[in-house]
Amino acid sequence: MNFKNIITLTLFLVVCIPGQSQSVEAGICFNSGNAEFYKNAFGLSLNYNYPVKKSYLFAGVQGSYKNYSYAMIAKDLTDGSGYIMKQADGEMFHFMTRFGIARRIIDKEATGVSFGLYASYNFIRIDDQTHYFSFDTPGNNYNDFKETIRSDRNTYGGGCFLDFELKNVISKNLSLFSRTGFDIIRYDGNLEGDPFFTPVLLNFGFSAGLRMSMHK
Repeated sequence: MNFKNIITLTLFLVVCIPGQSQSVEAGICFNSGNAEFYKNAFGLSLNYNYPVKKSYLFAGVQGSYKNYSYAMIAKDLTDGSGYIMKQADGEMFHFMTRFGIARRIIDKEATGVSFGLYASYNFIRIDDQTHYFSFDTPGNNYNDFKETIRSDRNTYGGGCFLDFELKNVISKNLSLFSRTGFDIIRYDGNLEGDPFFTPVLLNFGFSAGLRMSMHK
């Protein structure tokens, strides 16, 4: 399934599926991970929830953006005697589609708490310019400039979250929610041997916004 089909299917689930006591939600999100280009990224999220007894199925989309600049130093893996410094400046865009199930732990008239698990499809685009400097202990040997115009990755992941809800605080069917989660996303699966190799993205995420219930 390609990127356009994933977006089309997700929007269909979010907007078009009818159901009793279903809900939709929109909010802002914050993500920060183990990769330098993925630290402190902000974005928007949209989710659809479908109740099944004491649980609910959900589908959602999330987009995050980061303008980054960082430097890293690692051991040169070619001979093991020197070091490589990487300086990168660029932009990162991450689009995530999630499908999963959550269990209601607390479901009272005014509050709710639920725990969920999901699988994700991820599109990550990076535009950057990168300088690599190679040197040993006494001083610099040489430097090499490398420009990466655009790097696109389509990959899969999974995660879990804890959701808090304050019900009917604005109107009868409009609630506030906050969600804290953790994602594991496969990233540079084919770049082993690179001193800056990032096999997976370990991401901490937080989102908050409005949830609207739609009764049949």
